[in-house]
Amino acid sequence: MSRTKPHPCEGLPAAAKRVFDEIASGNDRPKASAKTMDMLVEGGFVERIVRLVHFRDGLPPLQQIGYAVPINLHIAWCEHWASPKTRAGGKRRGRSDRNQTPDLFD
Repeated sequence: MSRTKPHPCEGLPAAAKRVFDEIASGNDRPKASAKTMDMLVEGGFVERIVRLVHFRDGLPPLQQIGYAVPINLHIAWCEHWASPKTRAGGKRRGRSDRNQTPDLFD
């Protein structure tokens, strides 16, 4: 089964799609290889965000790296997951007469 709207990362490896899905659904620090993250950042699919955390202990601030999906790709991702699934043959499963009540006790 496929969806009517394409995934924003169509053509990328499965690992990159999985990581993109994690980031798009709110996980800003997914577990992924540096190569996969660099592929997504360089391709413009995600943005790297560096936050500085100060502890006021005299040491340099801690750099915390997170990732975010640009809004245009996030909207495309939402449309992909909200689009209906289609079957390869184009036929829908189930009863063709949806408006009729089933004969349960015949």
